[in-house]
Amino acid sequence: MNPNFQGWAIIDSDENGFFRFKTVIPGAYPASGTWIRPPHIHLKISKPGYRALTTQMYFPDEKHNKTDLLLNHKSAAEQSAMTARQIGQQGNLIIYEYNIVLDLLRK
Repeated sequence: MNPNFQGWAIIDSDENGFFRFKTVIPGAYPASGTWIRPPHIHLKISKPGYRALTTQMYFPDEKHNKTDLLLNHKSAAEQSAMTARQIGQQGNLIIYEYNIVLDLLRK
């Protein structure tokens, strides 16, 4: 285990709502004797005046995505929205894009 890896972070977006972070792709892990969770990152997003969102960001082309009980409980459109998209590479670093849209709170 890397002693510099915290496992969590609080990240503020810029004035346009953009954010970025650098991490490692987490490993797959057993959730039960028959279920292996694919690599994913848990995200909790909040902004005053908007409905908070808790979700998971999946990585494309991971073999366990096809059998993940949570991801496969979603529609194809939801699965696509929950999966990051590779947009480039800098040296050995892969760059992904993941769009998040929050709903306004209705009064």
